[in-house]
Amino acid sequence: MKHPRLMKTFFAILLNLISCYCILAQNTIPFAASLKEANVTLTTMQNGQHESLIVGNGDLYGIVWEKENGLFMRITKNDIWDARIDASQDGELPRVDIVNNVISGPKGAPPSYKKPYPQPRCAAALHLGPISASEKVSAHLDIEKASVSVTSTNRQNTTIRILHDRNVLLINSQDAVTLEAIKAETLPDATVGTSDGISWLLMKMPGDIDYKGMDYALAVATKGDLKAVSLVTSFDIKTGDVLEHGSVGIFNCPFDIAYVHYTFDALIQAAAEMRADKDLVVQCHEYKALLGSYPTAMNGSGEPIVVDWEGCQYKQIEVHNITVPASPVFPADQVTWFSPEPEKELFRRTIMDTRFNGNNSHVMFNIAKARLSMPEAVVDAKAWFISRELPNGLFVWQGHAHGTFMGEMIGVAGLVNEFLLQSVQNKIRLFPCWPGDKDAKFSQLRAQGGFIVSAEFVDGRVASTIIESTVGKQLQLLSPWKTIYVNGKETAIGPDGLVTLNTMPGQVLLFSETQ
Repeated sequence: MKHPRLMKTFFAILLNLISCYCILAQNTIPFAASLKEANVTLTTMQNGQHESLIVGNGDLYGIVWEKENGLFMRITKNDIWDARIDASQDGELPRVDIVNNVISGPKGAPPSYKKPYPQPRCAAALHLGPISASEKVSAHLDIEKASVSVTSTNRQNTTIRILHDRNVLLINSQDAVTLEAIKAETLPDATVGTSDGISWLLMKMPGDIDYKGMDYALAVATKGDLKAVSLVTSFDIKTGDVLEHGSVGIFNCPFDIAYVHYTFDALIQAAAEMRADKDLVVQCHEYKALLGSYPTAMNGSGEPIVVDWEGCQYKQIEVHNITVPASPVFPADQVTWFSPEPEKELFRRTIMDTRFNGNNSHVMFNIAKARLSMPEAVVDAKAWFISRELPNGLFVWQGHAHGTFMGEMIGVAGLVNEFLLQSVQNKIRLFPCWPGDKDAKFSQLRAQGGFIVSAEFVDGRVASTIIESTVGKQLQLLSPWKTIYVNGKETAIGPDGLVTLNTMPGQVLLFSETQ
């Protein structure tokens, strides 16, 4: 076998789990009541999108539903991708004559765009036992325990659980678990086999001239009703223009301007962290100074708003797919709460005047609103989410080709986090867009700069905050109070409202309004 190290890793994990099951420390689970309310119960599982249950630990995850008169599960990991890019038939890039505003060469999507890769891939399927069409099914997802239990009228309970600290799936069932390879026309077949009673699958994903490809292996071990499934990858073994709207050749698209700034800022910050490339940093600052202003046009009230390109007229783009005019706020992080007030007001006005088609901008557009503390963010996001929510707790993006995307589920979690905590450009804001009439509390959300933040919001005000420094960076916190105490000692608030503190790794800071 060409990958003995990968397979030995599997067998060691599985045999250890089968022999000892697992002993985990009893940690306190924050917000147990909220997690319990978010649990999902289904009485039918016949539709893999609308009536399935998803379970995972942040890296390994699977979807469970009924298929072909049986309980069926597909599993994968975040790093399992067919990451090839084949541009061999694409030909030359289009040529842009900026002076004469002429585009020559190929137009439209190149041949590589039609290929089914790059894309994430399902690792394998598991058949978990038969279920007849006449059986009544009750299925329950326990989010706190990352477990799914399925009960039918003619069979015992089947329990599926993914461990939080390792990529292992535990199944408790009277039925045998069988492993099925996922086949694709553009990929080689996986190698399957059995060794010492453990069924396994080994898949070699191809690469290209720039990417060497990857391998993953999955194994299933059984001891009585207990089955352990382990999935690891070779990564686990340690040793231009945005033409969303308008035609080719437009100038000064706000998306372009903002992301060029973003790229230069990232290089400047990386150079500072690594204490290197001083000459490049100087050049980055020089090039940033050459970038144009965001293009504007007068709205119906005679006030300026940001538009999609230089020379674009007001309402020339009546309905957006990607909300380009708001992109300097998010996702490009160039306009923030700490920007000059006239600039913030320009983008608030722009956001209120921008419309989109309901497809791709729900998360990014509402985060842009939240960054400027616009209450419409919560109202609009909640209305949209409720309209799309499925019985299994997931949602349909729009009901068309997007369907139910894992990445977009995560995007919604990021949107909610923005209502509770923001740290753009390493400046922390607490409950920056949270409704004043709703109490709230969050625990251990991560903020830029290497900080872990917990805070509580009661009666329309921040009640308390605890911040842990993980790497010892400088902390900047927008004070929620006129006076602020840190670990019982009154601390100065700057003219910009920020509390600035030098920290040490592992230091825990308690912030309060009174001593």
